[in-house]
Amino acid sequence: MSRWDIKPDGVRGVVGKTAEIAGKLASQATSYVGHVESAAGHAGRLAGPCDAGEGLVGMALMAYANHATPELTHIAVRAKKSLQGAVDATTAYAQGDMEMAATTQRTASQAPTPEELGGPKK
Repeated sequence: MSRWDIKPDGVRGVVGKTAEIAGKLASQATSYVGHVESAAGHAGRLAGPCDAGEGLVGMALMAYANHATPELTHIAVRAKKSLQGAVDATTAYAQGDMEMAATTQRTASQAPTPEELGGPKK
């Protein structure tokens, strides 16, 4: 039989630190988009008989950003859901511990049955 050994205070500490880092990731993702747009705008373009309009490097940067941005959003959402799952599971674990402790105390404080005292069985 497997055994659980969760330390709620330890989980709270890890979740808190992870949430802090995940919060920074969200702000960095926002600034990432602005930096890519800036880089694309300053990447230059080909001039001459085959004018490339926005510029090949700028187009490539924007194409990459359009691909990567949903992935960054997914990571942030997944991290939030994982952290909430850890909190919910730890809360349920702690509540289960309290229920088990209450049941054990209630059972221990009950008067013994005749069977427990070695008397005749009913």
